[in-house]
Amino acid sequence: MFRDEVDCPDTRAVTVLHVEDDATIADVVSMTLGDEGWAAETCRDGAEALEKLEGGARYDMLIFDNQLPDLGGVELTRRTRALAHRQQTPIIMLSGNDSVEAQAKRAGANMFLRKPTDVPLIAEKVAGLLARKKGREA
Repeated sequence: MFRDEVDCPDTRAVTVLHVEDDATIADVVSMTLGDEGWAAETCRDGAEALEKLEGGARYDMLIFDNQLPDLGGVELTRRTRALAHRQQTPIIMLSGNDSVEAQAKRAGANMFLRKPTDVPLIAEKVAGLLARKKGREA
């Protein structure tokens, strides 16, 4: 396999890291992404996610809940953006609290979606962000 085939989103599966402590929401998002043929890896808390993000695993998209045990989504976004290899990875913040949207965007989130009303839109929003990212890389 050529290196370009591994790095080209058109020839490999999209991998999403989803950080969510609510099992129902985590299952819905995982199934929705799976229906698109995308691989979703779920973490239940921010500390576990940060450990994964600090490593070298490839993620095409990050989806963070805001209210998480130990390390909330806004702080997780800030810390993720401080990692050189994660600065361009799109981040979607999910929250039931509208007042978090401005904080999430200041921290570096590309998009804010409301739970639970916007969860059915997740695949469409992920596809849009991935298309924009691909356009910047071209």
